[in-house]
Amino acid sequence: GRRAKAAIVPHLLGRPAPVREIAALGLRIVEDCAMAVGTRIEGRPLGSLGDAAVLSFYATKLLATGQGGMLLSRDRRLLALARDLVRYDEREGWRVRWWDFLFYATFGVVITVAVPIAGVLLVFTFLVVPAVIAFLFTRRTISLMTISWAASASASALGLAASFRFDLPTGPLIVCVFGLVLLAAGAVRRVVTASAGQQAGAP
Repeated sequence: GRRAKAAIVPHLLGRPAPVREIAALGLRIVEDCAMAVGTRIEGRPLGSLGDAAVLSFYATKLLATGQGGMLLSRDRRLLALARDLVRYDEREGWRVRWWDFLFYATFGVVITVAVPIAGVLLVFTFLVVPAVIAFLFTRRTISLMTISWAASASASALGLAASFRFDLPTGPLIVCVFGLVLLAAGAVRRVVTASAGQQAGAP
């Protein structure tokens, strides 16, 4: 869209993406080189064509350390900004390490317990989609929790009712309902944003 400023361009399975064509649209380019380590195009390594490049060190990637990643760039201002963002919480006096530990510990327990019962897709749908829906409308903690819970309850109730009514598998149907709720939320957000823009531009 017109508001796009940058694009993350993945080089999938070692195949170079059309970086120059995308950059010609006036976008800043971040190359995702997790699957293209060592690949070159016209003598230049992938990761050197855009404004920055990212590598993942996850266990299934080409360079694997279990977790972690790397940001590469020739732009010193961009690297300085990235370092500043990494230290932002410390500079603001926020103690996020305890909350990070609590989050990941809870996350691990939920996945370990729930996945064997409900399956990966349904569990991660419950973990991700409600938060995405909430972030479409607000950044306030209480509002985020309220919208997330409401979205989860609504999608679950609709999925269970439809599963009972039409005798369909419950888990996959709830996942589909979550997808529909997410699409509906996106449409509502678009309408609200357009309406706010029109009001702001009105004389």
